[in-house]
Amino acid sequence: MYSDIPNPYVPQEPVHIECSIEKALDVVGGKWSFLVLKELFNGKRRFGELQRKLATISPKSLSDTLRHLEVHGVLERTAFATVPVTVEYKLTPKGEDLHQILKEMKLWAAKWYEQKPSDEE
Repeated sequence: MYSDIPNPYVPQEPVHIECSIEKALDVVGGKWSFLVLKELFNGKRRFGELQRKLATISPKSLSDTLRHLEVHGVLERTAFATVPVTVEYKLTPKGEDLHQILKEMKLWAAKWYEQKPSDEE
């Protein structure tokens, strides 16, 4: 009779547990996001500069990545009234906060994946 009534003194099983790592990866986990961020850690960049630095990315993929990062507040887009329009991108403080995290990931990869074949024996 009372088994269907939850006991207020016993915690209920959560329906969904939010993961902050999952949230972070949703923002920066895209295929090109890390490379775009790496370029922007060096300062402001125009679209064409990013396109040249990331030669294998298509203009559409670069636009999509930049738009995604802008929507999530990681970078700021500034358009200048020139012909053609000049667009410049720079990191926001939220984007700058990612710098140390990406440096640590780089160190981790260097430690575990940049071994010479003779080192693996």
